[in-house]
Amino acid sequence: YNNNFLRIIGLGHDAIPCILHDLEKKPSLLIEALRAITRRDIEEDSTTSFQDVVNEWLEWGRAAGHI
Repeated sequence: YNNNFLRIIGLGHDAIPCILHDLEKKPSLLIEALRAITRRDIEEDSTTSFQDVVNEWLEWGRAAGHI
């Protein structure tokens, strides 16, 4: 991880809405920051695409009131 990524994680739960808004615009590896901050993960199998994982995080964010 680079320093910027670690800074994002260091923001903790305050960063979650910003990360989710960014993911709405453009899927990215910021899902890894969500995993680190929330200590939760999305169930994946061999048919799960990257976009599926992003969509699951966005659904989680909406349900949790982050977006």
